[in-house]
Amino acid sequence: MISFEFLRRFEIPIVFAVATVIYLNTLYGEFLFDDIVAILENKDVLPTTPLDTVFQHDFWGQPLTDWQSHKSFRPLTILSFRLSYIVAGRFDELQFHAVNVVLHGIVSVLVLPVARALLAGMGPARYDAAFFAAALFAVHPVHTDAVSSIVSRGELLGALMFQLSLLCYLRACRPSQQRAPSLLSGLLGAAGSAWWLGWAVLLSGVGMLCKEQAVTVLAVEAAFEVCELLGANGGAP
Repeated sequence: MISFEFLRRFEIPIVFAVATVIYLNTLYGEFLFDDIVAILENKDVLPTTPLDTVFQHDFWGQPLTDWQSHKSFRPLTILSFRLSYIVAGRFDELQFHAVNVVLHGIVSVLVLPVARALLAGMGPARYDAAFFAAALFAVHPVHTDAVSSIVSRGELLGALMFQLSLLCYLRACRPSQQRAPSLLSGLLGAAGSAWWLGWAVLLSGVGMLCKEQAVTVLAVEAAFEVCELLGANGGAP
């Protein structure tokens, strides 16, 4: 029987393996539906297109100033498609799908530290809870379209930046469990918190350049801040 100690020791490879293995059947899927418009027919994906053009067009390759533009500004996702094209040398379905599957594996693994940080009040039990939360996240069917549909890579990249931003924010909020013993260390601690907070804001911006919904991480961080303040004041308004 597999013990909790074994799961805790190998939690990262286990979660990554679970998250990727269940989507191996997507690797040989074809370009379908929106994949054709956003990738195959999008000139911005081709390396022959000037790089600055990517930042002037929407996700579907239309000029942002055009009245027909979708106004979805996701240049980093388009650049990831371009990188996939450059690496494969062509529109290779296997390579494009493999990137999505690997990204899902990474995002699932990041649930581990996020869950542990958010469940800090549970004490040692948070480690087991975080593992099961990450495993559930990895296999939950709500992610099917985001992983199996190549065009949905923006959701995976946005989720990656979301979690990295949240981890930086949590690091800024809880740099140490001990009170600073001196003014100098207190100043250094404040500078460190500002550093991590800056990274949290930067990564949220990067996430928004992958997909707009990544902006929600700022709302999550704000809500967390309110909860922390209420908790510090004993729940007083």
